[in-house]
Amino acid sequence: KTKDGFQAIGLTHTVDSGSASATTSLPNVFDNTHWTGYTSVYGTDPNTNTLWTVSGVNEAYYGIEVT
Repeated sequence: KTKDGFQAIGLTHTVDSGSASATTSLPNVFDNTHWTGYTSVYGTDPNTNTLWTVSGVNEAYYGIEVT
């Protein structure tokens, strides 16, 4: 539901790459009064701890968990 006064909704962004993963917990995207947008930036591949390669980006899995 998206009406005012409904329970706050938070998100966690997840990136799975190879045998490693990285997550970012975000503040509430709905804080009982309005919606807010957030962005997570993963500058390095969590599997190699180096800059992303084309194949790394193509093979990774990306997800959002509602918290």
